[in-house]
Amino acid sequence: MNLPRPARSARSADGAARGLTLIELMIGLAILAVLTSLAASPLASWIARNRVKAAANHLVADLGEARHEATRRGTLLRVNFQPGAQWCYALSLDPKLGCEASGNAAVLKRVSAKEHPGVVIASADAIDFNDGSGTIAQTTARVKLMSTQGDVLQVRMTRLGRATVCAPEGPFVGIPPC
Repeated sequence: MNLPRPARSARSADGAARGLTLIELMIGLAILAVLTSLAASPLASWIARNRVKAAANHLVADLGEARHEATRRGTLLRVNFQPGAQWCYALSLDPKLGCEASGNAAVLKRVSAKEHPGVVIASADAIDFNDGSGTIAQTTARVKLMSTQGDVLQVRMTRLGRATVCAPEGPFVGIPPC
């Protein structure tokens, strides 16, 4: 008489059970959660550093553009800053116009905090590019940018109208100290 055989469990050729138990799966997920939480803080810091670095490089490029336009047009060009959490800066042919006059034809370019989230302009000097020469009217000018993590970069203008980025508060990867 042939009796039905009991159902066989999933076993490998050597007889060991295959697959994961619920306990093994939960332990694996707990380890993954711990590793993810350890990586979150350095990742947030890296993102904040890159955001402030990108904003500083964007400002350097815009200052170069302003210098070029002042030379090309043979007229005074001012970069006005509005520091703070809702910062902005405007490249303007009229020294009186700033960020609030974005629809005016004399404002050549306007950049705001919306374009660089997580970055704040802590302090800034207005910059006047002289007509025709590309030099600035001030001896030096500085713009201080900060990330939400406290990383600080400074954009400095030389008398000759050249902009550079430096790190005033210590080491910053790829940026020289001030």
